[in-house]
Amino acid sequence: MKTNLRLAEFMRLPLAAGLLINAAAIAAESSESPLSPAEELTTFHFADSNLTAELVAAEPDVVAPVALAWDADGRLFVAEMTDYPSGPISGRIRLLEDRDSDGRYEHATVFANKIAFPNGVMPWNGGLLVTAAPDILFFKDTDGDGRADERRVLLTGFAEGNQQLRVNGLFWGLDNCIYGANGRSDGEVRWANDTDAKEKGAPAEAVSIRRRDFRFRPDYGEGRHVAVPDKSGPPTRQPSRQFEAIAGHSQFGCAHDDWGDRFPVFNNIPIRHVVIEQRYLDRQPLLAGIETVGPISAPDDKGRVYYLAPPTLLIPQASDYFTSACGSTVYRGDALGPDYNGNFFVCEPVHNLVQRRRLVPNGATFIAERTEVGKDFLASTDPWFHGVFTTTGPDGCLYVVDFYRKYVEHPAWVAEELKTTTPWRTGEEHGRIWRIHPKNWKPKATKPNLSRARSSELVKHLADENGWWRDTAQRLLVERQDRSVISALGKMARKSPSLPGRLHAL
Repeated sequence: MKTNLRLAEFMRLPLAAGLLINAAAIAAESSESPLSPAEELTTFHFADSNLTAELVAAEPDVVAPVALAWDADGRLFVAEMTDYPSGPISGRIRLLEDRDSDGRYEHATVFANKIAFPNGVMPWNGGLLVTAAPDILFFKDTDGDGRADERRVLLTGFAEGNQQLRVNGLFWGLDNCIYGANGRSDGEVRWANDTDAKEKGAPAEAVSIRRRDFRFRPDYGEGRHVAVPDKSGPPTRQPSRQFEAIAGHSQFGCAHDDWGDRFPVFNNIPIRHVVIEQRYLDRQPLLAGIETVGPISAPDDKGRVYYLAPPTLLIPQASDYFTSACGSTVYRGDALGPDYNGNFFVCEPVHNLVQRRRLVPNGATFIAERTEVGKDFLASTDPWFHGVFTTTGPDGCLYVVDFYRKYVEHPAWVAEELKTTTPWRTGEEHGRIWRIHPKNWKPKATKPNLSRARSSELVKHLADENGWWRDTAQRLLVERQDRSVISALGKMARKSPSLPGRLHAL
């Protein structure tokens, strides 16, 4: 442990821009061993002593997790980037199930495999969307055995940059579009099966996402069209499938709140805000190109982090500040209590912590205020703890994906002498998922079973206190296109005491 103490003291000194790390010191520090999940739990320190963490999945049931999402029935899909940092290709999607309802996902199935660096998942249309540059893939289990037997490319053309800088972060938006994060590698994106272009004998039209995030409305079936405004006349009917570059340019993850505000993240900038969508300015010649996204931390907030364990691999940057911010979310649940609702959470895996911000309205934007003084929401003394993704679960808890390995850094970002001498995959057989809740929290008796729910029941869930239930109910209603609930939706939009419920009903 003496080596750790010396490194911790050293890291509190400014690091020169061209600093080369001593390989011998790194080798000495890398003798640290992994902890069991029970041992790791004892290393967690919460700023709020009323909170605790609970293990819901661990190796061998989950390995190298980087993102997760629940389907309509509460089954948990996990993107496993087992090929990080540089292959060979072996990424997987794991399906986890809690069949005995004890809160632990004890049944694991490999839903899909042989995927290149999968880093995002989102249930859609009876299957699963997966981000894996250069593609967004669609997988579906058609025979009910828990394994995908349908696999096809939905969108392609996302640039295959550094494995940390690829398309990711899919989520369902209030406008019934699917949103995604650029990853900072850009691309020229097109539909993989562009039937309209084929009929015309032309190549598929590509959309540049240079310095932009994106949204798209996928095709739900042959013959589905929407009315699109036309400046020269009445609306024209075009295929429902649409893809659009939008403001943002987020790196890994793109948080959003109950009202549709989006908060992109960079590794060194934990939170920014999309103040206005770029398309509204681009159609005005004098305003086109003006930046509509900006950092919203307080002026005196330089992104300081308060770590309890030194990083396992030093990098040539000031080490008291964000270097790997990612996996952010706006908490939209009901388990942590009202003080946490609408708060912003962001992971800092290199420093083994998760930070929290309170979003305070400030004119057309927000100020992301620090909520803790001299400490962070969650920090671990275990240098193998690497939170990389956060989200709100169906039970209202805050979930943290733990990429439990010795090294989370990518070889591209370290001193030249370490790129080929560091055992980057040490601990590759590990991975954990934690849920955070109050110590006296009791889980709800109701488990998700929305795929079998009547459409009228889905309408009621649009006013649920938990954003996961609202989003899932809205998505299912759109997929079903059940016109029998139009009247109920109108009533909710006009009279519901729940403001989010009114918004979702629209």
